[in-house]
Amino acid sequence: MGFSNGSYAKVWNVENRGNYHDVRISVSSKDKKSGEYKQTFGGFVRFVGKAHNQAKDLREGDRVRLDRVDVENRYDADKKTTYYNWAVFEYSLPDGNNSVDTNVGVEEDDEEPF
Repeated sequence: MGFSNGSYAKVWNVENRGNYHDVRISVSSKDKKSGEYKQTFGGFVRFVGKAHNQAKDLREGDRVRLDRVDVENRYDADKKTTYYNWAVFEYSLPDGNNSVDTNVGVEEDDEEPF
């Protein structure tokens, strides 16, 4: 499992690479059986286009809603490994700023842990 359009993520690191930003995020979901939150994705994603222009204002600890994302993969036959590249084209701040109500737009069973 990972994330998709509409997922909420916590920002851990933002690096401007000139034409794009590499942003380390984590995404968690609530396990319906145990009630505990489990990380479903953690790593760097590339913010491009509109998201790249907005990312200059992102800071560690911000929460974002991933509005438009895509993934592509590439298989390296020599290394016998598949590489995945996540791209975020658009995101929004859940309440329009960095002060976030953790229950905005989230159903009770799907509350975000941040």
